[in-house]
Amino acid sequence: MLKTQKQIVRYIGIIILSSIPGWAQTKVYTADFLIENEKKYTSRGEFIENDQTAIKNTLIFNEQGSIIITENVTFDSQTFQPVEVKTVDLQTGRLEEIYQTEQGYKLRYRAHTDTPIQEKIIRQSGITLHGSYMPVYISNKMNRIINGEVLAFQLLIVDRLSSYEFQICQNGIKTVDGRDYLEIILEPTSWIVKQFVPSISFYYSPDDYLKIVRYRGAIGPRDAAGNIQTGEIIFHYPAE
Repeated sequence: MLKTQKQIVRYIGIIILSSIPGWAQTKVYTADFLIENEKKYTSRGEFIENDQTAIKNTLIFNEQGSIIITENVTFDSQTFQPVEVKTVDLQTGRLEEIYQTEQGYKLRYRAHTDTPIQEKIIRQSGITLHGSYMPVYISNKMNRIINGEVLAFQLLIVDRLSSYEFQICQNGIKTVDGRDYLEIILEPTSWIVKQFVPSISFYYSPDDYLKIVRYRGAIGPRDAAGNIQTGEIIFHYPAE
């Protein structure tokens, strides 16, 4: 395991860049989470990468500024495969973990502090990814995506103790809040799964495909009843 470093970072899944010179170092950023166009959560974090491993850790805050979710993620910098993922909801005790083992990926899930932890080994099948690293994968494959290629892979879904085949493709230039972005769509390949799992959109500035700017879809914090929320995440980066 890599040397640990103090850091913080953003959810789903969502951070930028692997094996690109400008990002082969520590990067700090923040994000705003909007539900029905109202800012409800914020987050901040760092992304640290070397030749072998990329680390990102995320803190998500509620409106009062208290930490409600922590996410610690380690990935292989070359293959984008998850090495270790741990997400904890401090309000409910909800837990999601992924560990890379010789048998495959060990998924561990607990819905609430008072519920037992469930575990399952998922055999690796081709490219296997996790949502928290998806923007990095997209950035690295952007040339192929822009040229119209559709990329498919297995996506680990911890709360289902399973993986499903998803794909990403570009959906052209879209105008959001008066600005133009390249939209990248993430969606299941199965027609049946599509009926239950809506697509997710990642937005990149046309003049800088290395940094995700906006995100629309399911977000990390759940509502008080434990239901998945949908909304938008807007990313902010310090001036370089």
